Amino acid sequence: MVFYSPAAGEPAPDVSTGGVPSPHTETDADGHVAMDASGPAATERTTCDPDWLNTPIENCTELTNDAGEPIGRVLDSTVGGVRSLSVDLLTADGGVVLVNVANTLDQKWPDGATPSAEDVPLDLAALRAIAEDPVWTAYRP
Repeated sequence: MVFYSPAAGEPAPDVSTGGVPSPHTETDADGHVAMDASGPAATERTTCDPDWLNTPIENCTELTNDAGEPIGRVLDSTVGGVRSLSVDLLTADGGVVLVNVANTLDQKWPDGATPSAEDVPLDLAALRAIAEDPVWTAYRP
């Protein structure tokens, strides 16, 4: 699970990564952990625009609210037998909650990973319930 605060999502994408965010964490002298904010904006993290997908083989479904406004996306992809299912939802203040599962125990996936189960451990409904939980959607840094 990753939470991108509204302030972290607005810089222009890093073209060296093909538009894919390359987050990493740093710890300051006081022990606070911060994430590198380079990468796409919140709306780009929740669209099915092919320019903002990690791999071109992902199945992407845009999610909308009752008014038909875009609120997120579902990504479902399989690479080398490793299935990855992800729900990316916008928060009310413009942040993004991303919940992702894969059927592998490898640290980095899908590239170079091998499956360790037939399918992902959570289904779409469970991922979306986690992402929509007020613990995340109401978070204020």
